Amino acid sequence: MDASFIQPLLDWVAQHPTWSGLIILTVSIAESLAIVGLFVPGATIMFGVGALVATGSLDLWSSIGWAVTGAVVGDGISFWIGHYYKKELRTVWPFRRYTRLMERGEAFVEKHGGKSILFGRFVGPVRPIVPAVAGMLGMKPLFFFMVNVLSALAWGPAYILPGVAFGASLGIASEVAARLAVLLLILVAVLWLVQWLVRKVYLFVQPRANDIIERALTWSESRRFAGPLTAAVVDPDYPELRGLLILGSALLIVSLALFATMQAISNEAVTQFNVTVFHFFESLRTPLADQIMIAITQLGSAYINIPIFIGVFAWLAWQRRWQAVAHWAGAVAFGALMTWAIKAILHVPRPPTGYAEAADFAFPSGHVTMSVVIYGFLAVMIAREHRGPARWLPYAAAGSWIATMALSRLYLGAHWLTDVLGGLLLGITWVALLGIAYRRHRPPSLSTARLTLIVSGLFLLVGAWHIDRHHAREVERYLPLYETQSMNLNDWWQNDWRTLPAYRIDLRDRRDHPLTVQYDGTLDALRTQLEPQGWHKPLSLSFVTMLHWLSPKATIDQLPVLPQVHDGWNEKLVLVHDSDQPDRKLVLRLWPAYVELRNNSGKPTPLWLGNVSYYELDSAIPFITIARTGDDFNTPLQVFAKDVTALTTRTVNREPETNNSVTRFRHEWNGDVVLVR
Repeated sequence: MDASFIQPLLDWVAQHPTWSGLIILTVSIAESLAIVGLFVPGATIMFGVGALVATGSLDLWSSIGWAVTGAVVGDGISFWIGHYYKKELRTVWPFRRYTRLMERGEAFVEKHGGKSILFGRFVGPVRPIVPAVAGMLGMKPLFFFMVNVLSALAWGPAYILPGVAFGASLGIASEVAARLAVLLLILVAVLWLVQWLVRKVYLFVQPRANDIIERALTWSESRRFAGPLTAAVVDPDYPELRGLLILGSALLIVSLALFATMQAISNEAVTQFNVTVFHFFESLRTPLADQIMIAITQLGSAYINIPIFIGVFAWLAWQRRWQAVAHWAGAVAFGALMTWAIKAILHVPRPPTGYAEAADFAFPSGHVTMSVVIYGFLAVMIAREHRGPARWLPYAAAGSWIATMALSRLYLGAHWLTDVLGGLLLGITWVALLGIAYRRHRPPSLSTARLTLIVSGLFLLVGAWHIDRHHAREVERYLPLYETQSMNLNDWWQNDWRTLPAYRIDLRDRRDHPLTVQYDGTLDALRTQLEPQGWHKPLSLSFVTMLHWLSPKATIDQLPVLPQVHDGWNEKLVLVHDSDQPDRKLVLRLWPAYVELRNNSGKPTPLWLGNVSYYELDSAIPFITIARTGDDFNTPLQVFAKDVTALTTRTVNREPETNNSVTRFRHEWNGDVVLVR
């Protein structure tokens, strides 16, 4: 997310509201047109419109009005086409190419009658065909348009308001750290991709599975060596243990040979891509995201996996489901064995972070491999007991958790990308082999409700215990490493202050907030100096104070000051001061510079970087009240400079390097920096 790209887009949308409205209208019409709507991602675009509303670039009510109007027009055109052609619609291009869709639309309208217009607006597969079918089947035009308008009035807000909420959450995340907003976008995109991919693969494979299996059985009959192995997996009447052991061993050997060859070749492109991905996620590190990602990675550790394995094993044994017991034990035990063996033989080093485990290596990721094995095979057992189109949902749920776990390992720098991909490939291959064998050998049915309850209960209870007992230790373990530099006090005071960052380090090239204060000394001493001048601690961020975001009448004094991130760290000191306007206040923030200032006598003292800014109410987002950092950094700095006159201060200027930045990023900063000691 490059600020130089996003900002011009937001500017254009804000400066051309009429064109933006016409675009919304056009998309809404296309999304509602018969057949055409199949190829227009209208829901996604409306969600994006809501996100733009949250930035203040679009007006909420006019955006909803354009969307509703387009939906009414699009469905009206579709209805008129059906009403005009009647039964001949089935033979008109392009409708004649979508025979099955037309049949489903007719069945939907005949089943629900007039309510089909309302329901159909929100049902993906039949949404763009229902109005045309309603016209074809002779629905009264006046009745149709009444329901059409009501359904559109529900559809517009239903798709735009979630985008507003998401955009607001991104705005809040961006105030804390744009890194957090980018990470949130990546997580949402990955989860959406997993859901889409699992559904597409399942819908492609499921109707062809029996044919593929029959072909495999026919092929295996004439093969001396491969035949028994294939039969062990897909033939219900053939013993499976020996064949699965051979296939599992072959999988281990092939994996070792393949990855050892890759390691020996040492492909420079792969190595460089690994390093690029590693540094990308390192650049997204924030304290809040660290807490969340460490908790996620804890939930994928052996502390959770072992109790789940034992709990499921015990329940299956108590139910006397011996086939399920054997497959479950084989899946988890052999998955753990393969992971350990490959790590022990290949000795692939981990990325260069502070994280390390004794006698543990990077490839493949154990967290990812075992998550695939455990939750993937649980999805196999649960999906087998279900019928109908929703059988893909257990796989989607398992895939979502596995993807989240994999993302946490990359984010924390515990693994290279190839470690995660290798763990995914290894786990999926083993679960696929064992899952097919389990399903084909006709095990007795299971109670999926009880199995889900056992797994969920163990996951939540043991996970809560593990996070409560060990989270602080894990945070320390995954903490990013920073090297403290040494600098001469007089050199810093005279000229070396220029070597320190001019802007808060967030995303690359995103110069959002200038660092206008450099302070040498203890934070307690500075706090003691400022408190008599009216500076004090702000409201802390808590559940109670966050509730004020939901009140459109909240005042600036009722809102918590959101933490901000500089170079991966939150502020160590935050003080606020009343301003001359009731809808804003001044905020002082200081972060560690990781520099020690030394002189000829005395101990070294820490150096702190920060800024003074306005914290202002933002009324751009409807229904909620939040505050953001203002653009004026000059006036707040002047107030701060007057309040620290009892200390030694010096005002310097970065003017040569700020002229272009001020223009590009539109912040009111003249380049002044106040040095305090």
